[in-house]
Amino acid sequence: MSHTTKIEIQFKDMDCLKESAKALNLETVEGKIRLFSSTHHGLGIKLPGWKYPVVFTEQGEMFYDNYNGSWGNKRVLDEYLDKLKTEYAKAVTKKVITQKMEGTITAIKQTGDKIVIEAEIPEKLLNYLT
Repeated sequence: MSHTTKIEIQFKDMDCLKESAKALNLETVEGKIRLFSSTHHGLGIKLPGWKYPVVFTEQGEMFYDNYNGSWGNKRVLDEYLDKLKTEYAKAVTKKVITQKMEGTITAIKQTGDKIVIEAEIPEKLLNYLT
């Protein structure tokens, strides 16, 4: 049985976000991260051409300082945010299916903005999905 779900993403699972950044070959830093005029605690992701990392907190907040484009191109941020959302959705779904549902991912297919994740779920849990 197929299930279609529309999701809005807030990056709250730092392990999944870190895995997403790794999938995009982006360097990460963790802990207390200093931007030009502020400091934040979370996961920093270094974008190409950016002076400071983009910081994500467990509360779902995002902080960055690009000094009106002088320290980083906003288009690069927007491009990578779209890619991070896709990778994050895959990582969180994989985590839920494998850890919470004791299932197995059998395939992940992506066409444009559509992601299809196929999984084998124990029969005892299938009635919760219908």
